[in-house]
Amino acid sequence: MAMELKQYQRDALGALSAFLCNARGQRTQADMQAAFDAARRQAMGEHAPLQSYRAFTAEQPGIPVACIRIPTGGGKTLMAAHAIDIAARDYVGTRAPLALWLVPSNTIRTQTLQALKTPGHPYRQALLDHWPEDQLAVLDITDCHQLRAHDFGRRAIVVVGTVQT
Repeated sequence: MAMELKQYQRDALGALSAFLCNARGQRTQADMQAAFDAARRQAMGEHAPLQSYRAFTAEQPGIPVACIRIPTGGGKTLMAAHAIDIAARDYVGTRAPLALWLVPSNTIRTQTLQALKTPGHPYRQALLDHWPEDQLAVLDITDCHQLRAHDFGRRAIVVVGTVQT
Protein backbone atom coordinates (compact mmCIF):
# COMPACT_ATOMS: atom_id res chain seq x y z
CA MET A 1 0.00 0.00 0.00
CA ALA A 2 1.42 3.38 -1.00
CA MET A 3 1.76 5.96 1.75
CA GLU A 4 1.15 9.58 0.89
CA LEU A 5 3.97 11.83 2.01
CA LYS A 6 2.99 14.56 4.43
CA GLN A 7 3.62 18.19 3.49
CA TYR A 8 6.67 18.55 5.77
CA GLN A 9 8.15 15.40 4.20
CA ARG A 10 7.57 16.73 0.68
CA ASP A 11 9.10 20.07 1.73
CA ALA A 12 12.19 18.36 3.19
CA LEU A 13 12.65 16.22 0.08
CA GLY A 14 12.16 19.33 -2.05
CA ALA A 15 14.98 21.03 -0.14
CA LEU A 16 17.19 17.98 -0.70
CA SER A 17 16.37 18.08 -4.40
CA ALA A 18 17.19 21.79 -4.61
CA PHE A 19 20.51 21.26 -2.87
CA LEU A 20 21.51 18.32 -5.06
CA CYS A 21 20.49 20.14 -8.25
CA ASN A 22 22.57 23.15 -7.22
CA ALA A 23 25.48 20.96 -6.06
CA ARG A 24 25.70 18.95 -9.27
CA GLY A 25 28.98 19.67 -11.00
CA GLN A 26 30.32 21.84 -8.18
CA ARG A 27 33.82 21.06 -6.97
CA THR A 28 34.86 23.67 -4.43
CA GLN A 29 33.86 24.45 -0.86
CA ALA A 30 32.63 27.88 -1.95
CA ASP A 31 30.47 26.41 -4.72
CA MET A 32 28.97 23.86 -2.32
CA GLN A 33 28.30 26.60 0.23
CA ALA A 34 26.44 28.56 -2.47
CA ALA A 35 24.39 25.47 -3.40
CA PHE A 36 23.60 24.88 0.27
CA ASP A 37 22.62 28.51 0.84
CA ALA A 38 20.37 28.54 -2.24
CA ALA A 39 18.57 25.37 -1.12
CA ARG A 40 18.07 26.75 2.40
CA ARG A 41 16.65 30.01 1.02
CA GLN A 42 14.31 28.06 -1.24
CA ALA A 43 13.13 25.88 1.64
CA MET A 44 13.06 28.46 4.43
CA GLY A 45 12.64 31.78 2.64
CA GLU A 46 14.98 34.63 1.85
CA HIS A 47 15.63 35.32 5.52
CA ALA A 48 16.86 31.83 6.36
CA PRO A 49 19.61 32.08 8.95
CA LEU A 50 23.09 31.59 7.56
CA GLN A 51 24.71 28.29 8.34
CA SER A 52 28.12 26.99 7.35
CA TYR A 53 28.20 24.08 4.95
CA ARG A 54 30.39 21.23 6.18
CA ALA A 55 32.22 19.48 3.36
CA PHE A 56 32.60 15.70 3.21
CA THR A 57 36.36 16.15 3.47
CA ALA A 58 38.76 18.98 2.72
CA GLU A 59 40.17 16.87 -0.12
CA GLN A 60 36.71 16.14 -1.61
CA PRO A 61 34.54 19.22 -1.01
CA GLY A 62 32.45 18.41 -4.11
CA ILE A 63 30.78 15.38 -2.52
CA PRO A 64 27.42 16.65 -1.26
CA VAL A 65 26.55 16.21 2.40
CA ALA A 66 23.02 16.79 3.63
CA CYS A 67 21.25 16.15 6.91
CA ILE A 68 17.48 16.34 7.02
CA ARG A 69 16.17 16.76 10.55
CA ILE A 70 12.93 14.91 11.07
CA PRO A 71 11.58 14.03 14.52
CA THR A 72 11.16 10.48 15.81
CA GLY A 73 8.18 8.89 14.10
CA GLY A 74 8.37 11.44 11.29
CA GLY A 75 8.78 8.94 8.46
CA LYS A 76 12.53 9.12 7.86
CA THR A 77 12.71 5.61 6.38
CA LEU A 78 9.89 6.31 3.94
CA MET A 79 11.58 9.57 3.00
CA ALA A 80 14.90 7.75 2.49
CA ALA A 81 13.24 5.42 -0.01
CA HIS A 82 12.10 8.46 -2.01
CA ALA A 83 15.45 10.22 -1.54
CA ILE A 84 17.24 7.52 -3.56
CA ASP A 85 15.40 8.66 -6.67
CA ILE A 86 16.07 12.32 -5.88
CA ALA A 87 19.83 11.76 -5.49
CA ALA A 88 19.98 9.57 -8.59
CA ARG A 89 18.08 12.02 -10.75
CA ASP A 90 19.21 15.39 -9.42
CA TYR A 91 22.84 14.76 -8.56
CA VAL A 92 24.13 11.65 -10.30
CA GLY A 93 21.91 11.96 -13.37
CA THR A 94 21.01 8.28 -13.67
CA ARG A 95 17.91 6.13 -13.60
CA ALA A 96 20.01 3.16 -12.44
CA PRO A 97 21.70 4.19 -9.17
CA LEU A 98 23.66 2.15 -6.69
CA ALA A 99 22.55 3.21 -3.20
CA LEU A 100 24.24 2.11 0.00
CA TRP A 101 21.59 2.30 2.74
CA LEU A 102 23.37 2.34 6.10
CA VAL A 103 21.63 1.63 9.41
CA PRO A 104 23.02 1.61 12.97
CA SER A 105 22.50 -2.06 13.92
CA ASN A 106 21.97 -5.56 12.57
CA THR A 107 18.44 -5.60 13.99
CA ILE A 108 17.49 -2.49 12.06
CA ARG A 109 19.31 -3.84 9.00
CA THR A 110 17.16 -6.96 9.04
CA GLN A 111 13.95 -4.98 9.57
CA THR A 112 14.79 -2.43 6.87
CA LEU A 113 15.83 -5.08 4.36
CA GLN A 114 12.64 -7.05 4.94
CA ALA A 115 10.48 -3.95 4.55
CA LEU A 116 12.25 -2.86 1.35
CA LYS A 117 11.78 -6.34 -0.14
CA THR A 118 8.21 -7.08 0.98
CA PRO A 119 5.56 -6.59 -1.73
CA GLY A 120 2.92 -4.14 -0.56
CA HIS A 121 5.04 -2.65 2.21
CA PRO A 122 5.03 1.17 2.03
CA TYR A 123 8.85 1.33 1.85
CA ARG A 124 8.91 -1.16 -1.03
CA GLN A 125 6.09 0.73 -2.70
CA ALA A 126 8.03 3.99 -2.38
CA LEU A 127 10.85 2.41 -4.39
CA LEU A 128 8.38 0.99 -6.91
CA ASP A 129 6.95 4.49 -7.35
CA HIS A 130 10.24 5.29 -9.08
CA TRP A 131 11.36 2.00 -10.64
CA PRO A 132 9.51 -0.98 -12.08
CA GLU A 133 9.98 -4.30 -10.28
CA ASP A 134 12.30 -5.64 -13.00
CA GLN A 135 14.56 -2.58 -12.73
CA LEU A 136 15.03 -2.72 -8.96
CA ALA A 137 17.23 -4.91 -6.77
CA VAL A 138 17.34 -4.74 -2.97
CA LEU A 139 20.15 -6.71 -1.33
CA ASP A 140 21.72 -7.29 2.02
CA ILE A 141 25.35 -6.19 2.04
CA THR A 142 26.37 -9.82 2.59
CA ASP A 143 24.71 -10.74 -0.74
CA CYS A 144 26.63 -8.32 -2.95
CA HIS A 145 28.38 -11.29 -4.55
CA GLN A 146 25.08 -11.88 -6.40
CA LEU A 147 25.56 -8.68 -8.38
CA ARG A 148 26.96 -9.00 -11.88
CA ALA A 149 28.54 -6.36 -14.09
CA HIS A 150 25.46 -6.22 -16.29
CA ASP A 151 23.33 -5.22 -13.25
CA PHE A 152 25.08 -1.87 -12.95
CA GLY A 153 23.62 0.84 -15.14
CA ARG A 154 20.56 -1.29 -15.94
CA ARG A 155 18.67 -1.25 -12.64
CA ALA A 156 18.46 0.60 -9.37
CA ILE A 157 20.41 -1.33 -6.74
CA VAL A 158 19.84 -0.73 -3.02
CA VAL A 159 22.34 -2.41 -0.69
CA VAL A 160 21.40 -2.41 2.99
CA GLY A 161 24.21 -2.66 5.53
CA THR A 162 25.29 -1.42 8.92
CA VAL A 163 27.59 1.49 9.56
CA GLN A 164 30.09 -1.02 10.96
CA THR A 165 30.21 -2.96 7.66
